[in-house]
Amino acid sequence: MVLLNLLNRLKVEYSWRLVVAHYNHSLRGSESDLDAMFVEEKSNSLGLEFRGEAGDVQGFAKANNLSLEMAGRELRHQFLARIARIQECDRIVLAHHSNDQVELFWMRVLRGVWGSGLNGMRPRSPSPSDKSIQLIRPLLQVSRQELVVFAQEEHIAYREDSSNQAIGIERNMIRHRVLPLLQTASRRPLAELTIRFTQLLAEQQDLITQQAESWLTTRNPKFVSLHPALQREVIHNALIQKGLKPTHNLIEHLLSHSDIPTLATGQLSIRRTADGELVCAETLEEELAYNPTTQSLNLHGDRTRAFFDDWELTVNRSTTPPDGFTSHPAWFDAQMVPKDLVLRHWRPGDRFHRIGMEKPTKLQDIFVNSKTPLALRRELVVVAQTNGSIVWVESIGVSDPYKVSPQTTEFLRWEWHRPSCDSETV
Repeated sequence: MVLLNLLNRLKVEYSWRLVVAHYNHSLRGSESDLDAMFVEEKSNSLGLEFRGEAGDVQGFAKANNLSLEMAGRELRHQFLARIARIQECDRIVLAHHSNDQVELFWMRVLRGVWGSGLNGMRPRSPSPSDKSIQLIRPLLQVSRQELVVFAQEEHIAYREDSSNQAIGIERNMIRHRVLPLLQTASRRPLAELTIRFTQLLAEQQDLITQQAESWLTTRNPKFVSLHPALQREVIHNALIQKGLKPTHNLIEHLLSHSDIPTLATGQLSIRRTADGELVCAETLEEELAYNPTTQSLNLHGDRTRAFFDDWELTVNRSTTPPDGFTSHPAWFDAQMVPKDLVLRHWRPGDRFHRIGMEKPTKLQDIFVNSKTPLALRRELVVVAQTNGSIVWVESIGVSDPYKVSPQTTEFLRWEWHRPSCDSETV
């Protein structure tokens, strides 16, 4: 509301036409609806046009295997870009402040994000939903505390989001637990150090990006003589030029292996030649190598959190059942699931006992019948017993012996997503 107040004060001086857009994530019931009504009433009182929309963030997150934060972010940006196009606007002004920047940095550090993903938000950047529309963040150098003081002094009404206190949400865990702990270990203000660090990283990233773009034009000196950091950036930029998503795993494979193809998307494989050229080609599934990466998963406590490649899993043990006894992929009978498991990927000969089936069948056949894209099959996470028996497969679900039943008295709730999806730099 401080941002809206400031923009409204300046609109005449700069001849701005303001349209207020509010996306209702519908995650907090009536509280979310009251927030939307509050923004609309404030807009009307200022004589500004208001455009609002509500969405099903939970449904979108489940359908696309995203965290609630990422699902909300994607739907919100789609909405804002759509309203901007309708209103023939080329700028969307957002109220992110310096605390948001600090929290985002440490979230990404703890997720293992690297490179441009640690640069933080820029004061000006293209919308992820429409590159022709610019996102403007004029308050990035202002702290939340300064904004609250300003709102109080200027008698600007605002509403607090109650979910900001929920420690179970990753950003809130960073805000209320991690950052205060880090501050106690620092001799200087942590926010100041973090902001300065992101600025330095952004400057270094700009330099290496320029060097990579220059090399892609001249291809001199030889690729093998480049510093590994520059090699990564060259591969990163070359993937974008080919319209492919530059994921961490894909970049590392291309960096470490010359002329060994890996699946990029659909039935498209990609390999790096010795001189740094990326070559794409259609390929058959049997021509691709299986991912051998494994990791232990121990469920000895009431809460377990694990990271595997670019995938994150949180497991909570409780006596509270889900809504209805269904084959929901996030729920297990805790008494049936061993405490020592293995995180891995699909292997030749894997068999899976799908719920409702009489016996296990080949996982490859299940992938085919469920129309799982070829590009995903070797990257999906499999949870198995140490003897090889599969407990769960990402995007497929729970194996029949471990499902929730009316006799279940202790439950495991699994939540998973791929944090690497959060590594954009807008």
